[in-house]
Amino acid sequence: MNQTKPQSGSSTDLSGALFDQVLVPLSEARREAGAAPYFAAWRDETATSYFTRASEATMSAADFAYPGAGTAPGLIDALTAFWAAEGEQALAAAGPHLKHISEALHAEAAADDGNVDIFCYTLF
Repeated sequence: MNQTKPQSGSSTDLSGALFDQVLVPLSEARREAGAAPYFAAWRDETATSYFTRASEATMSAADFAYPGAGTAPGLIDALTAFWAAEGEQALAAAGPHLKHISEALHAEAAADDGNVDIFCYTLF
């Protein structure tokens, strides 16, 4: 049966922990240091458009390559390496958290048989 309540150690719990333990402190530290946020809190009133012309007019097969050889851990490794190369050590340090979330998602998908309890939709 598809669980409607997350279990302890679920991807939901782990994602919440990533937010609380990594992203919130990182955001607060950036704010205290006077660094620009990663994303604007609101639209830029002076911008007439957010469109920017692509630097490449055509794509090649290599543009569709999946970083990390097509695996979630490989993608996370590629992402953390990119963050480290960009000087974002705090984001790169989130790699282990992301891997735990990935493992939990994989386990949850394997355990899900696709069935939903009949009582789940009785309120609708």
